[in-house]
Amino acid sequence: MYPLSLSLLSAQQSACACPKVKLTVRNRLDGASKLKWEEIYAGTQPEGYHSVAIAGDGAMIRIRIGDNPDNYRLYFQRVAQPAPGADFGQWTYSGSYFFSRAGVASFGNKVCVVAVDYNRNMFIFESTNNGQTWSAPVKIGTSNTSQVYGVSIAFKPNGDMAVFYIERTLLCYKKRVNGNWQSRQQWDKSTDVLSGVSAVYDGDWRLAVSGTDLSGCSKVWSLSLGDGADFAVGVWSPLYEFASAPAGGLYSYTSVSMDCPDVFRVCYLENYTGSVADKRAFLSHLVADTGFNDNIWRESVPTSMSSDYGFAMVNDGQYVYLAGISRIYRAKIAQNSLEIGADILRLESACGNLKGSLAVELDNSSGRYTGAGNGELDMLAPGSEIEFYPGYETESGNEYGPGQLYIIQSLERRIAGGKSSLLIRAEDAFCRLKRWRATNQMRWNRNSSQLSVRGILGYVLSKAGIRMEVLNASAQLGNFYPDFTIHVGDDGFELMGKLLSFVTDLVFLQGNCLYSIYPQAADNPLYSYGVTHPVFSGIYADTSSEVNRVVLEGVDAASNLFMVQGFVWEEIYQNHDLTLRLYDRNINTLAQAGERLDSCLRMAVLKQQMGQIVVPINCGQQLFDVISISQPECGLEGLIRRINGIRTSYEPCKGIYRQELSLGKV
Repeated sequence: MYPLSLSLLSAQQSACACPKVKLTVRNRLDGASKLKWEEIYAGTQPEGYHSVAIAGDGAMIRIRIGDNPDNYRLYFQRVAQPAPGADFGQWTYSGSYFFSRAGVASFGNKVCVVAVDYNRNMFIFESTNNGQTWSAPVKIGTSNTSQVYGVSIAFKPNGDMAVFYIERTLLCYKKRVNGNWQSRQQWDKSTDVLSGVSAVYDGDWRLAVSGTDLSGCSKVWSLSLGDGADFAVGVWSPLYEFASAPAGGLYSYTSVSMDCPDVFRVCYLENYTGSVADKRAFLSHLVADTGFNDNIWRESVPTSMSSDYGFAMVNDGQYVYLAGISRIYRAKIAQNSLEIGADILRLESACGNLKGSLAVELDNSSGRYTGAGNGELDMLAPGSEIEFYPGYETESGNEYGPGQLYIIQSLERRIAGGKSSLLIRAEDAFCRLKRWRATNQMRWNRNSSQLSVRGILGYVLSKAGIRMEVLNASAQLGNFYPDFTIHVGDDGFELMGKLLSFVTDLVFLQGNCLYSIYPQAADNPLYSYGVTHPVFSGIYADTSSEVNRVVLEGVDAASNLFMVQGFVWEEIYQNHDLTLRLYDRNINTLAQAGERLDSCLRMAVLKQQMGQIVVPINCGQQLFDVISISQPECGLEGLIRRINGIRTSYEPCKGIYRQELSLGKV
């Protein structure tokens, strides 16, 4: 049960409550802005290593390194107003050359460029007037190798900075604290050759790194260097991969760049060296409302953008940019939204176990929605998010319960009887999980405990942009480590179902978050219907379970097959034998077998449908809540049931504003 204010509780329990509804469409993906890229520059300059920053006055500062015939010269560029039509073709020679890699970053009016030459010397170029003029280069150190494969700079809010750079297989860094350069440091990881690094400061130093691991697999990782937020100063987090290609294949990753315009976003280059070679920019982002260290990265998406040296990402608060040398793209960061609740003719939403949908018909007699999907209504299109908030007029004004989020699947323009309307059909975020297909094979817990059911489930959900929160959990959810394989082409929804079959936990969606609960027969009611909250009608049924006997075969530590059984004798005597047979090589002990038997029989109980009640909308009603029902006029007092489904109907012209609550056993 979602917490509600006393005034909203009072209103929804009143016999003369006045319904209020919000229905909002947003141009978002997984809670983050849905970026629509536009090309603002297309040139013919030769490609090369480059970097980009936005100065304090909004100017775009770009740097690039020339190629071999140009003696690897370092060039600067300042574009006062980066927009379509601006001159991105003019470059200024820095006066220095023979550089292998360089990076640029800004802090207020200060802009810094750090470059490493082929003689291993590391120089800093600085500007204190937003990149208009530059000081002479100053040597700040020496790398341990001439094979430097990436440079990235990040500033703290106090002006301290860190320079991260790759020495072939090592990620190294130097900090400037209070104006003083500290000694070279390196990470504590072991990898093969690295190909790119990008850093952003956010309490800790947040990094994205591309390269290969010791087994030759190509990877893109995220990790943090502690500065007192999630990790102690100087302490490295683990490496978290979010893109991977197998060793010996034709794919590799390079040119990683990261920024945080609204959420953390990453751009990297996927290189394919097959008979039809391809270099393509891919984008990924953290799911909204998650921390960097949660590592909940959306499945990477390919773009139409390609470059031999990738794209550098930066934002100015209004736009996020992807900049190569001869191509520059931008996208608005702001989320466009549209409130459409006042035009509802009818609305119906439904949620149950692993499913949820919304259908809403809007009055289009004024022609307001004729241009849906275009111009000012570009957010009203398939793929956008639509959120339904039920509420009431209260003594404190209009109040609403938590919104339920859906993704628009289709728009239907309807004309009947001379009237025009727009029908929106939408599904909850499970639809994204159904459409996600694994592109690589993954396997956990083959020889050792790596990820529990909860960990694997969290990985699968993240690929569809869904995060996971545990309200309470069974022991199996966090302590059972199945030998689990994801095959190429497996869809996320089936994988989730398989993982949930190992446990007794139930899950439901709220927005882009999947919540898990551990339902127990002793759960107490969270809300009461019939005395304070009216019941329009009720059906109360007695049903039997679909399963009353479970036969489970497992394999012990000596590879011997063993069998255990579970029974519900009362049901067997009443309804004969309804047997579920299972074979699971992950079950290796009698204790595990007992837990699985209990899980299967318990889930069969929870699936029993025990009728329904129809009530005025409860703005805080949650799937799988335990409730009590009393209808004294029918002799019904304190019936305890669990909510297995919620169907909400709203038709303002007919005065309909109600919920049908499907009932199950506790």
